[in-house]
Amino acid sequence: MTLAVSAASTWLLDLLVALLIGFTLLRSAAVTAQSRCRPWLVLLGVDYLCYLLGRVAAMSGQPLAESWSAVGVVVTQTHFGLMWSIGAAAWLALLVGSGHGPLRRLWPLALLVFVYNHAATGHVADAGFVSVAALVHTVHLLATGAWAGSVFAFLMQHRGGSGQYSHEEARQLSDVAAWAMVLVLASGVLNAWRMLHGAQAPWGVAYGELLIAKAALVVVALTLGAVNRLVVLPDLLMTGKAGARSRFLALLYPEAVVFVLLFGLAALLSATSPPG
Repeated sequence: MTLAVSAASTWLLDLLVALLIGFTLLRSAAVTAQSRCRPWLVLLGVDYLCYLLGRVAAMSGQPLAESWSAVGVVVTQTHFGLMWSIGAAAWLALLVGSGHGPLRRLWPLALLVFVYNHAATGHVADAGFVSVAALVHTVHLLATGAWAGSVFAFLMQHRGGSGQYSHEEARQLSDVAAWAMVLVLASGVLNAWRMLHGAQAPWGVAYGELLIAKAALVVVALTLGAVNRLVVLPDLLMTGKAGARSRFLALLYPEAVVFVLLFGLAALLSATSPPG
């Protein structure tokens, strides 16, 4: 039960953070992104509490329903608790910044702090809060969020209306995804090398098998994105036909499903001990 709650809360957390990053990056969505994200921020706050409870139960060895008594100790006396507290403060800044006051300018910084703290509470924690490993994993989470989140945000804006987006919106989505894709691959390779370096027969254990499955899904997402960018997008830009718009949008749906599965595997990886 504890493992399931921990993995599920991490999965939802990554999905919601990706959506926030996507709304922040897409110019067409950025105008109303912060106010539109408020319900998602509330859900993120609830999930962040569930994430804390799952980790507290795992660290204290208590059943999930009885782990509340250990929350205070974990939050005030452990590295995870410190990182979670900073992340909670960043979440509060995001919530406040989703209004119309001057604190709106804190939104990108608060989002960056939240992602960095989330990155530093996983397997990276052993390397230290300020470390190359934490920086690389942060880049990986940001890039994955940019790639997946831009797809999520685009679909949420234009679902049910395939002809309602402009050429510039399609080009911007493709450009964001392309740059993010490069960073995902580079940081993912570095992460895998760090986790598996020196391990004996890493592919014969659960962590290695999950990593292989994750890599396979990345290839699927990469293929779908490449088809959209190299085949469909040029047709859309040159002809502007409604058929090209529909095909561009249609390929985003399976890509979004792949990302949902990818985040699920990433959550399971975070809850699985690496080899060695």
